[in-house]
Amino acid sequence: MTDIGLARGVKTLLDINLNLQAGEDVVVVTDPQRHSIAEAIAFGACERGAEVTLITMLRRTRHGEEPPAPIAQALSVAQAALLPTTYSLTHSKAVRAARHGGCRVLSLPGIIQDSFYNGSLEVDFLQLHTLTVEVGKVLTAAREARVLSGEGSVLTVPLAGRPSFDQTGICHEPGTLGVPPNIETAVSPLEGATFGTLSVDGVVVPGGPVASPVAVHFESGRITAIEGGADADRLRALLQGYDDPNVFCPVELGLGLNPKARMGRGSLQEDEGQFGSLHIGLGEGASFGSSIHAKAHIDLVVRAPTLELDGKTVLQNKAYTLPGLSFTLGKGGELETQ
Repeated sequence: MTDIGLARGVKTLLDINLNLQAGEDVVVVTDPQRHSIAEAIAFGACERGAEVTLITMLRRTRHGEEPPAPIAQALSVAQAALLPTTYSLTHSKAVRAARHGGCRVLSLPGIIQDSFYNGSLEVDFLQLHTLTVEVGKVLTAAREARVLSGEGSVLTVPLAGRPSFDQTGICHEPGTLGVPPNIETAVSPLEGATFGTLSVDGVVVPGGPVASPVAVHFESGRITAIEGGADADRLRALLQGYDDPNVFCPVELGLGLNPKARMGRGSLQEDEGQFGSLHIGLGEGASFGSSIHAKAHIDLVVRAPTLELDGKTVLQNKAYTLPGLSFTLGKGGELETQ
């Protein structure tokens, strides 16, 4: 791995995703495990004439944990921020406050050097921005979602009409958030109402890929049972380890839309962003408009589910069918619209 190789992905992040301008105040936050990536980003921002502050903190212990107070303060006065960290700051109070103040944020949790080489950053973010927003509108308008996964597993997710949380990777306007190479849109379920079973055959974030499907059972908006061998045991232990009952509550229904993201590569952004996948987020839900707060945010990723909205199939076999718009992956892995 070389800095020259990283430079191509850095150029995408700064020029396309962030639209960084000379003279802007930029904060880059990292930890020792991601420092080489942070240095490449900071160097690229300096080359573009930005005023750059690079801050290294101790690695957090979980997704959503708050950064130190001086970092929160630095974010609050920045015009733009990039966060290549081991654990996600996306749903932290510090990032929400920074965005409220107008800071454009690229959150890059768990980013790995391979993501700069494997093509997942080499997509048409502007085209995908348009498609993601359109999918988000359909999610927002729906009153009920049904997720079909595994052998007969059906999860019913009553929705509350909340605006979709579109993570398109495009952060040109003040207060916007992107998590490239993850491209997704998500909505928050109605609290206390989700029921049924989700068969998780992809990835648990944090945790990694599952070797065999894990059946997660919900009643009245809360996980009531987890079945499926060693992977189920690990998920149960993960959730119980937070010592917070709210981590068992669903707060997000998210859809991955990056055609070049690949699940199981060790990058949580690619895990959640793989085209045609779906994830149910648990725990901290303020970013999605949920009233549920928790110590952490956890995602359960399904590789290729069927999604029905108000009785109509909108996603099946990694193909979307929306009012006036259909799109899927072509044989070469490129996005095809119809």
